Amino acid sequence: MHRIDTPTAQKDKFGQGKNGFTNGDPATGRRATDLNSDMWDAVQEEVCTVIEAAGIQLSKGEHTQLHAAIGRLIDEQVKTRLEKNQNGADIPNKPLFLQNVGLTETVEQARNAVPSTRKVNGKALTTDITLTSGDIGALPVTGGKLNGPLGIGTDNALGGNSIVLGDNDTGFKQDGDGILGIYANNALVGYIDNSGLHMSVDVLTNGGIRAGDGKRLSLTSNNNSTMTATFNLWGDVNRPTVIELDDDQGWHLYSQRNPDGSIVFTVNGDITANTLRAGGAIYQNNGDIFGSLWGNDWLSTWINNNLVLDVQLGVGTSVTTWNNAGSWPNTPGYVVTSVWKDAQGENIDGINYAPLQKRVGNQWYTVQGGTV
Repeated sequence: MHRIDTPTAQKDKFGQGKNGFTNGDPATGRRATDLNSDMWDAVQEEVCTVIEAAGIQLSKGEHTQLHAAIGRLIDEQVKTRLEKNQNGADIPNKPLFLQNVGLTETVEQARNAVPSTRKVNGKALTTDITLTSGDIGALPVTGGKLNGPLGIGTDNALGGNSIVLGDNDTGFKQDGDGILGIYANNALVGYIDNSGLHMSVDVLTNGGIRAGDGKRLSLTSNNNSTMTATFNLWGDVNRPTVIELDDDQGWHLYSQRNPDGSIVFTVNGDITANTLRAGGAIYQNNGDIFGSLWGNDWLSTWINNNLVLDVQLGVGTSVTTWNNAGSWPNTPGYVVTSVWKDAQGENIDGINYAPLQKRVGNQWYTVQGGTV
């Protein structure tokens, strides 16, 4: 079946997507709704299906077949239903009915109902009675003492003063004065006493572990690392105490106390810091070093004050020697830089010399020595 969907149908007449018919309006030029074969076929088959479902053969000359078919279909359904005014008297198999609705046991119990002369704790059953916790051996809601182990949802296999939850050997048990044991499958996995919580198995948490009251030390994980990390304390004969940090690929660093009591800190990789200190020595991130070896000063200062940073020749002097007697330069720190001679005679004509100088820090000094 479908609603009219020809081009002249009135769109959304009965709501969104629910078209209808219209008579049209000559004044506005709107056409009446056209009917096509799809619409008439749908109406025909819907009606014929109901008539044939009732077992009635279609007859062209009869116009009450739809009414008859609906009545017959209703009658067929009524035959399988109970009459309301029979109040259950027309149930064909009453014992089976009671079984199906779960009332068989109730009926059997009613046959053995307690007579009205029966009493509970001296209270007759002829009227409503009120029982206290003491009447039935229960604890009052205001509290009381339970003698023996307690099992919630199961029997108790732990014994003693214990409570098990769902599993008969999993729960809590008093293991001594001020000691509350924690059990899983009859194994003691931890306990609580007045010094704190003690666990003999791993402690797993999706949050953090925090120690301290006020200012706290926390051990947390952001759960976005590619590997698992371990902070481990161990030792042996050669390495009595080792505090080690590892991940899945090996160790990162450790602090170790040796048999002689000394401590070694070792890193499996680079160390990055603004400043490193070793005793009185300081290592800066620019490469400079401070220490007693450098006169309790920085290495850069010691080098600047003690090492020759540059060498040069000072202002030169020229002396004519061919007709003069003397010793040149014969001045401490001066060296001959060149000599000259013409083609006449055997003696040199002159020499050039200059002071040899060194720079320490920002100061130039003429070197000493070299005189005869």
